[in-house]
This record gives sequence, C-alpha cells and structure tokens, in this order.
Amino acid sequence: MQSFLNSELLLGDEILKPETRIYIDAVLQNMKNILFFMFLPILIARLGASPLEITLSTSLPPLMSAISVVFVTRLLPCNFKVYYSAGILRQMAFLCIAFAVLLPHSIAWILVFWSINCIVVMILNVQQHSLIKHNVAESNMSTLFGNIRIIAILVTIVCSYSASTLLDRYDTIFPYNYFICMIIGAVCTFTGMNLMARLAPKESKKIKLQWKPPLRRLSPFLIMVGFMSLGGALPGSLWVIYHVNVLHFSNMQIALFSICSGVVSAICIPLGRRWIKRFGYRNTLLTGYALLMCTVSLYGLSHTYAVLLGLQIVRDLIGSFTGIAQETLSIEESRKHEDEAGFFSDVALLTNVGGALGPFAGMLMLQLFNIQTCFVLLGVIALVPAAWFVFRMNEKSQPKPGQIEMVPLVK
Repeated sequence: MQSFLNSELLLGDEILKPETRIYIDAVLQNMKNILFFMFLPILIARLGASPLEITLSTSLPPLMSAISVVFVTRLLPCNFKVYYSAGILRQMAFLCIAFAVLLPHSIAWILVFWSINCIVVMILNVQQHSLIKHNVAESNMSTLFGNIRIIAILVTIVCSYSASTLLDRYDTIFPYNYFICMIIGAVCTFTGMNLMARLAPKESKKIKLQWKPPLRRLSPFLIMVGFMSLGGALPGSLWVIYHVNVLHFSNMQIALFSICSGVVSAICIPLGRRWIKRFGYRNTLLTGYALLMCTVSLYGLSHTYAVLLGLQIVRDLIGSFTGIAQETLSIEESRKHEDEAGFFSDVALLTNVGGALGPFAGMLMLQLFNIQTCFVLLGVIALVPAAWFVFRMNEKSQPKPGQIEMVPLVK
C-alpha cells in the first residue's frame, strides 16, 4: 500500500512540472486573496466594529508580519517539513477566522486568529521565493513573474465580480454569506500549499536558534522605504470607514475598484515599464509616491462614486509602477550588502512596521476632524518624506567645493 502511494506521488510530480504547480498556486492564492481577505475588512465593519477595531484590523497583520520576520522567519530552514507544517498552521488559522464570524464577540476572535495567520504566512512567503529560485531556470524567471502578474489581474477581475455579486444577492443570510465565501478561500489556499510543498527539499535540517539582529546596516534606501511605507499607511483605516460606514457602498461597488483597476493595469503596465526605465527607478518611486499622496488628499473632497472610482484606478496604477521601481531598486541595493537575505528581511520589516504604525495616526486624527479633512491633511503630511528625499538627492548630485577639479584654460 505504501509503495502504491509513493508511486502515485511520483507520478503526480512527473505530470505537474514546477512551473505548472507555481501557476496553479498563483490562481488559487489570488482566489483566496479575493474570497477571504478582500471582503474581511468590510465584514468587520458591518459587524459593528469601532474605529479602533477597524484600525487594529489594518495594523495587526503587518505588525505580526514584522515580528515574524525578526524572530521566526530567519531561524527556519527551507525544507518540506517546515513548509508543510507552516501550511497546516495557516490553514487552521484560516478556518478559525471563518468560524469566528459565527461566535459572540467575533471581532476580537477574528483579530487574534488573523494575527496568528500573519506570523505563519511570512514563513511561507519567504520560503516560496527560495522554492521558485531552485526549481525554475533563471532565464525563465521574467516570463514566470510576468505570467503570474497576468494571472493575478485576471483572477482579481473574475473573482471580485463573482464574489461581490453573490454576497449582495444573499445578504439576507448575513454573516453566513461571508462565512461560506471564506471557507472556499481557505480550501483554495490549502490546495495551493500542497502543490508548492512538493517542490521543497525533503532533506532535514537543524533549526539554529541564533537570533540575527535586524537593521545592522541602515542605508538611505532602507530609510526611504520605511518613511514611504509609513506615509502610505497613514489613511489605512479610513478607507473602510469611509466606504462602509459613511458612504454605505455595497460589496459590488467596492469590488469594482479592483475590477476596473485590474483592467487598466493590464493595459498600461507593459507600456509603463519603458517609461520607468527612461525616467529612472528612483525618480519613479519618489514621483509615484508623491502622486499617491495627492490622490489621498483629493479623496476627501468628493462623495461621488465615479470620482472615487477614478481616483482608485489612478492609485492602483501608480502603485503598480512604484512597486516595480521599488523591487528593482531593492535588487540593485542588495548587491551592496554581503547578507542579501538579511537585506530583503530588513526591507520587509520596515515595510510592515510602517504599515502597522501608519493607521493609528489616521485614527487619532479622526478624533479631531471629520473624515474628509483627515484625508486632505494626511495626504499633505505624507508628502513630507518625498520632499525630504528629493532635497537630499539634489544635494548629493551637486559636487562639493573640495571635489571640483580645476581644468586649466587651453589657449
């Protein structure tokens, strides 16, 4: 019997190539992102969450991810046992989040299990990059990631429309309609994890409990990433409050933000890559960040759905460009560091810490001003890091007096 099972596993490994497994996992994980996490903040708001609870739902996931990067992820080897065990723990956390919807005081339980999920998911995310690196030829990497990006856009469009339609149609059984949607998302992510786990090496490695302190070499690029992550997260909790509690948008109206943004991004990103190379990655990152903050300020000046939809499309498109620029700059910057893995962990740490701290500023400002004023003020405040880095770039580009070479006049 055991030999039969082993032969079946080998046959499955031969049928499904590594690229095929990665593509199927991309489909399933993007389905999970829509079915589970896209509507989870909406569910929390509709369950009667206070502004503090909505802020915690925005801040706790990146905070737990940052803790995982510092204290857990760096200590674990990449092998089948670690990857599969982390996948099982994540699946249990997913199911607990889904069933917590049916419990009394459900918001507190959702936040607890969501935090546990974020600690585990960072292990899988970090190790998945290693699995792809060791199972896909380097010459095929760009094609692979390009196809994954297209898959993400297509799945987002289809699942956002389908899920929002069904959630609105069966709103009479709230919150069971969200519960069913989340269970389907949990099944998707567990199936994808099983496919990817087969790519992990089977060899056993010892876990070295040796803590590596983060941010041992704090470069200007890391400081820029930290400030921009913090600035970009300032209005984090206000989106849900504004869309659900103030404007009372339906699931379909909120899903249209992702659907329309996905269509525009699919058309514009191939053309935008050429523009990014010509304009420069650092200039693209700083300019894109400044434009993102301008859209935040404009967001508080209108209640019209069409205007807000247009601003969301612009935000997501700019976010795609700045994401490409930041990833490219991260790779270039990592070559200056001996510990590349540590550098990427520092980038993830600063990104998540900024995402965790930013929403609290928005919540505190909401206690003093109305939500439209908060959007305007937060957008202006978040522009300060971009202005500072532009000033520093111009300052460095000018030669110092002692470095000017005197060229003799040729007669």
